[in-house]
Amino acid sequence: MKTALKRIIAIVLIAIMIIAIVPAKVSAESEDDSLVVVSLGDSYSSGEGIEPFYYQNEPYAIKSCVYDWLAHRSEK
Repeated sequence: MKTALKRIIAIVLIAIMIIAIVPAKVSAESEDDSLVVVSLGDSYSSGEGIEPFYYQNEPYAIKSCVYDWLAHRSEK
């Protein structure tokens, strides 16, 4: 019984590793053929959660146009 369970777990783990290695085709289509970019960042490198953020004390109309504030990049 234990051998069969170990074999099933091994097969499942191998299947998960194979699925994780196979690249997935990702596309974003739109009607106007514009380019859609989705990016994921590392909170550590941007300083997320460490105040003060760049442009933090500026009015919203100004800081909403600045990528450093939008990404909550820390001055530290």
